[in-house]
Amino acid sequence: MPNDGRFGTLTAEVRAFRPHLVFLSGHGRFHRQPLADGPDRGEFVFEGVHGASAPIPDTEIAAAFVGSPVRCLVFAACESGKSASDALNSGLARRLGLRGLPHVVGMRESILDRSGIRFARAFCDALARRERVDLALQGARRAITRPLEGADGLDPESAELSLGQWCLPMLLSADPSRPLIDWEFDPKPPARRPVNQSLATVTLPPRLLGRRKELRTLEGQLGRARRPWPAPWPWGSSATAGRSWPGRRGRKTPGRISASSWNWP
Repeated sequence: MPNDGRFGTLTAEVRAFRPHLVFLSGHGRFHRQPLADGPDRGEFVFEGVHGASAPIPDTEIAAAFVGSPVRCLVFAACESGKSASDALNSGLARRLGLRGLPHVVGMRESILDRSGIRFARAFCDALARRERVDLALQGARRAITRPLEGADGLDPESAELSLGQWCLPMLLSADPSRPLIDWEFDPKPPARRPVNQSLATVTLPPRLLGRRKELRTLEGQLGRARRPWPAPWPWGSSATAGRSWPGRRGRKTPGRISASSWNWP
């Protein structure tokens, strides 16, 4: 799995991994602009190059899935299914549906984190039982009829305020009976991958967990550096440097990278 939430990374993963089902969980917004010249639009907040928020409009997200094998895209995000009453084809979910995705799920209004997690678990469990997408949606709705019930530190009266969450998930589909995948497929083992990669004399781990902030800083400065850039971390500096380097291969980068480590004072 990628270690970041950048829009470019999502696009690359969709092309390389070719999934049938994609979940986008995060922050969504619908911009209603009745007095502005621009059209109403939906946005999903991705991660920027340096770790800051980067809202991506619905048109760009829809274009990223054109020609992909994705058959169901689920937005577990606020207002991802919202549209304007006088422009029903606006918004995240509807824009994706117009581009030909068979099934798109969005949220009509703001949804609680606890509701989104329960919804995703119930929805995926139903799909794994080979249920239709529309039936899986109904089952996932039932799972969030009382999403705050039993939450730690929450009184029963406050839990009642979440009773309206079940109606937020909506499905846009031209053919709800269309299966997500062909369940009669011939299973094949995954392609073998090297256990470790190497960068010169440094052995790199197959996965580098954490250090998102350091990676963003390193990658940003690497693109502008004209001298060796030391990594100010006492452990794993070579792995961190190596993790950033593969994405720079083939680019005309004026600098080079050098990782060093020392003990904290």
